[in-house]
Amino acid sequence: RFSSFAMMLMSQIALAVAVHPEQGFDDKNGLYMAACVAFFLLIAVKLFLFDVDYFDVEDHAIRRSVETALAWLILFPLGVGCLALTGSGICLMLLYVGKSIRQPVDVPFAQGLTCNSLAAFLCIVSLQRILHRVPYTRLLEETDHKAQARTIYTIHYVQIGCQLAAAMFYVILQSLEWSCLSVMLVIAVTLISLVMVNLIDEFVLLNDAHVRSAAGITHEGKG
Repeated sequence: RFSSFAMMLMSQIALAVAVHPEQGFDDKNGLYMAACVAFFLLIAVKLFLFDVDYFDVEDHAIRRSVETALAWLILFPLGVGCLALTGSGICLMLLYVGKSIRQPVDVPFAQGLTCNSLAAFLCIVSLQRILHRVPYTRLLEETDHKAQARTIYTIHYVQIGCQLAAAMFYVILQSLEWSCLSVMLVIAVTLISLVMVNLIDEFVLLNDAHVRSAAGITHEGKG
């Protein structure tokens, strides 16, 4: 249900980018170019949110303890709010790149809103990841594959570190005085890079025979 709400919000942001694309704009080429980058950015956010981490139900923060559940539930609306503000910033930058006739855009405000909101979003997502049990480690520890579990722990916290580093970069990015199109493109590329970093454990470590064995044995035991 929580994921559905976040997906609904992203759908509204996509509609805001796409609706009436040629009404009241002087630079059609710039508008369509910015819209393509904006959709690329939204796809990167979608992949980052929904497709890079697998959490077993028992490993979710809501199931771990009352404290982690409460913390996660407090952080969730804050993260969704930051995502909404990021979408608003993207739409403002889109208006500027397309040279909107009806709505003048304060560029520093638009870039600051996008970068700061996205930085806050990444920090909140990182905190939420810490509240969960690290994916797959419970399966490995239950089957005495502790070395593989330690490796996944290490990669998990490196991934969180990369997210926090990206958040710091976004805060700095707004002060570089780059064009709105460049800012959107850089954000999209860095988000795709985060997606790739967060897929390391799935694509590399899960090819380890011990990890597959642990998951298979545990699931058979539950069945």
